[in-house]
Amino acid sequence: MSLTTNPRTTDTPKRTVNQVRPKQSLRDRYGDRAFSIAATAVLLLSILAVVYPLYFIVIASISDPNAVYEGKVWLLPSGITTEGYERILADSRIWNGLGNTLVYTVLGTAVSVSTILCGAYALSRKDMPGRKILMLLFVITMFFDGGSSPSTSWSATWACSTPSGQLSCPAPWACGT
Repeated sequence: MSLTTNPRTTDTPKRTVNQVRPKQSLRDRYGDRAFSIAATAVLLLSILAVVYPLYFIVIASISDPNAVYEGKVWLLPSGITTEGYERILADSRIWNGLGNTLVYTVLGTAVSVSTILCGAYALSRKDMPGRKILMLLFVITMFFDGGSSPSTSWSATWACSTPSGQLSCPAPWACGT
């Protein structure tokens, strides 16, 4: 054997494998095509149902308010104006609310992260007394939600309330929300 030949190569010709496609029946071909068309139509309608309201909010915010009230704004803005934005940004309550939101977000995140870090460090210690019980409680609350009864109660009360502030149904759970 010489140094120039590779012992792994052989002189046998390469074999080509003829791949045989399973034949599809006419019903399968039309069924797949019909499903693809129906699925595409449903997805496009779903996207339109989400995107158009957002688009309408944007074009209504820059359109003439009278044109929006009269229903003349559908696809394109009518009478482009920034008066609404000027009025909103001139109101000091908006800036106050934005400042409160930023303060609550930054402080809430800082307190939450520091509390979680301290708890995680304590629970990572193998010699911490009561570690297994606390870990079990954390795992249980991860897998079994406490329920959304506060949010359900609020949404049911909101759905059942009238503009005068009185409940229009005798019990919040009777509204079906």
